[in-house]
Amino acid sequence: MSGMSFNRSGYKSHVNMLKDVVIDMVESGKFQSVSIQQLDNDQIIHPKLLEDDAPFSCLLEVLPEGNAMLAGNQYSWRVMFKVSWNEARLYVAPKLQLPDTAMLTEVQGQFERLVGWDHVGVIGSDIGNSGIPFVDRTYLRKAAPAYPMGYILTLTERGFVFFSYEETFDDATQINSNNASWFSWLCVQRPVDPESGEPLVSEMSPVFAAYEIKNGFGHVRNKFVVREADVYVPTKSQPAWRFKHMDNAILPHQDAEVNYFTDDNTAKVFFPHNLNTRRYRYKHVLDLIAYSEARLFGSLQNVEFSQVFYEKQSRRFKTVLNHAQDSTGTIILIYINGPEIKEHVRSVHDESYNWLLATG
Repeated sequence: MSGMSFNRSGYKSHVNMLKDVVIDMVESGKFQSVSIQQLDNDQIIHPKLLEDDAPFSCLLEVLPEGNAMLAGNQYSWRVMFKVSWNEARLYVAPKLQLPDTAMLTEVQGQFERLVGWDHVGVIGSDIGNSGIPFVDRTYLRKAAPAYPMGYILTLTERGFVFFSYEETFDDATQINSNNASWFSWLCVQRPVDPESGEPLVSEMSPVFAAYEIKNGFGHVRNKFVVREADVYVPTKSQPAWRFKHMDNAILPHQDAEVNYFTDDNTAKVFFPHNLNTRRYRYKHVLDLIAYSEARLFGSLQNVEFSQVFYEKQSRRFKTVLNHAQDSTGTIILIYINGPEIKEHVRSVHDESYNWLLATG
């Protein structure tokens, strides 16, 4: 089954945007809905039945049918969206942490209310912590329609990458932020061989997650291991740029001073590498995202790469928002088109568009 990449823009509501995200994930055939709840209704069977502009939670699972990387449900994993009026939080974990009820596994025992609890599988931080939500619209309140949002979602058999961003920005969105617009991206995938590009489906069959969040709560670039064949619990999120005992850096710091431009007028672009779990280190890379020097690229810029893994067709990547002051630091690029991926671009204002019938 081929992959797909969705590029949608013009959302005045983050709730409606994330509703379309989960619809795309299910309609693409890559995920199946396990549980969907909206207000007091927990009998929703498909995200298309969600009402507009109403908070919801949705639990999705990688669809095992036809996916040789899952071996049935043996190596499956789940994604949960918890969308409220002002923000949204994401969770990625196996079934043990994200049961069919679409509720988080309860913490046993007692802990101080104001002490942050270090949950696993959380993209940003847990809802009980003073941490970072994946999407934050708290400070915009009623001005949110003046700051529309967009997203890019690339889905493959080995994983996905999701990037959400504000399309317009000014000082109104910079209350607790240094510069640039707010954005978030999340990549969850099985790694690929750095020479052949073949996904790793043997050995311990690890699934890795990397993400970056920049909003009014702060700016982080983290990573964790979602699961292994015989390990059903994600590791805790760690900075993706920090070398630590049993933890390798797989991405540079977002503000790192780097020089990826050569004397022969060539820009260097890298896949995240140095991947490891608590027990093993892998030569493989994450190929749904890449990184380079921020001053070499603009925001939302398309970049073509040829002969990636000796493929005959070039791959197209798109940069995320250039967050760094004076364009220093590093920037992430997202895989949107190539030999296995077909890109679908639309604005939510174009009601006549049907991506299932589109040619690109």
